[in-house]
Amino acid sequence: MAIMARPVAKLLTGFFVVAALLVVATLVFTLSQPPPAPPPLPKPNGYDDLVRAARMVPSNALDFRTVSAGELRAFLGTNAAALKLASTGLTRRCQVPVVFSATQEAHLANLATFKRLGLALGAQGRLAELENRPADAAESYLTEIRLGYAIS
Repeated sequence: MAIMARPVAKLLTGFFVVAALLVVATLVFTLSQPPPAPPPLPKPNGYDDLVRAARMVPSNALDFRTVSAGELRAFLGTNAAALKLASTGLTRRCQVPVVFSATQEAHLANLATFKRLGLALGAQGRLAELENRPADAAESYLTEIRLGYAIS
């Protein structure tokens, strides 16, 4: 019985060695290939408008869920240009520039500014709610969702 087990063990060992070599060869081949060319960006790219609009919103954005309608109006008044530019950007085709690296630093740096822009859109919806304009509120909240889709 021990005599028959040896050929099977040798066969299994050989199989696993060949499989491991194939995995290593596949990894070496895959990692040695240059990254694919990034897809061409649309012209004009709505993503660029969104980046500019997001940078226009100040970092001291308020918590729109807890402030008064007057504070919301004042906040939205100071950020009207950013919201208009964001609306323009969302009407265009948006594509995040692809950079093949371990981290996309440029896109990651923009995430905090995009959050502020999203909060400004949320503030717009909240003001519409407080002013009993549910259709406008829904439109603002949908615009906020479209922003999330456009920056992904």
